[in-house]
Amino acid sequence: MRPDSRQRGSGTLLVALMLLFSITALLFDVAQGTGESQRASRLLAQQQAARAAAEAGLAWGRRWLIERPVAWLPAGGGLEIGAPGRAAPALPAPDGDRFGINVAFARHAADPRFVRVVADAQLRGIPEIHGRVSAWLRPASVLTRAGEQAPPLVVDGCLSRPHSGADVRPQGLFSLQPGTALASSGPAGCHAPGAANLRGGAIQGGAFTGGGLWAHLFAVSRAELQQLAADEVARGLPPAARRYWWATAADLAAGQWRRSLGRPTAPVVLVFPAALGCPQLGGGAQVHGVVVIEAPCPGGPPWGHFTLFGTLAVGGNLNRLSPGVRLAHIEQAAGQPPRLALPIIEAPQVPGSWRDF
Repeated sequence: MRPDSRQRGSGTLLVALMLLFSITALLFDVAQGTGESQRASRLLAQQQAARAAAEAGLAWGRRWLIERPVAWLPAGGGLEIGAPGRAAPALPAPDGDRFGINVAFARHAADPRFVRVVADAQLRGIPEIHGRVSAWLRPASVLTRAGEQAPPLVVDGCLSRPHSGADVRPQGLFSLQPGTALASSGPAGCHAPGAANLRGGAIQGGAFTGGGLWAHLFAVSRAELQQLAADEVARGLPPAARRYWWATAADLAAGQWRRSLGRPTAPVVLVFPAALGCPQLGGGAQVHGVVVIEAPCPGGPPWGHFTLFGTLAVGGNLNRLSPGVRLAHIEQAAGQPPRLALPIIEAPQVPGSWRDF
């Protein structure tokens, strides 16, 4: 009987040991699985943080594009690339480390109105923790697309007095097919022959209707543009640094505007509100940018000597351009800038790519 008892005791011990081993192995597997799960969760959290850091870098790049200039360099294949003037600030990671942020810009020379911003975020010292986002933006100034592409002369009516002798020089002046010299809301036939020397440029009648001259040229309201001008004055900017001008009677000398404004690379917007009527432009003034006279100019004494590289827009019939007036597309200014480089005030994200527009 005693040997059987020892045998039964040995069998019970063996079963207990096997059960203990199984439980230990199970606990080890659970612990190992928990550790792997924790590591996977930690890795996922780091990847999510990396993407969030890249999104923050994208927002930083968008802000830079609005507030600061970008130096563009040709990169081949019609592509131009650029970068901010300084590095984006590093961002903290959940575990106390930091994400390095790299922001780059790209655009196609075929249509530089659209800019692709790419932001990379990488956890310092851990290359596999990486986030990357990109978006196409449409940097926009106070001008509409039509305003950006406006010819030297835009009239909300007709240019009707002949034989003025003014010189209007369209884009592509020396090409086989010069661009539009005059765009108006009226039919092309309402413009008197010889009202201006258009240098072979076309007359585009019915160029805008409905919203009128302002809506055709500007993407902001009158009040918004007036506020931009007032803000520059309030900040104490000297006249040479101001980009927006909302003219008053105090700016005129005997009813004439005589101040030169803007540069080829820093054009301005000058608005004469309707309350001022149609002021004379003269005194040898030279302006780079967009000049808007909101009132019609039905007659009066001839304007003086005045040169504008950009666009002159008149809010009604224009019956006189004197021989001393020269209007030219901005490309004919010093350095031949291809477009009016007005300040960027917003950069909304657009779906798709630049080819979709």
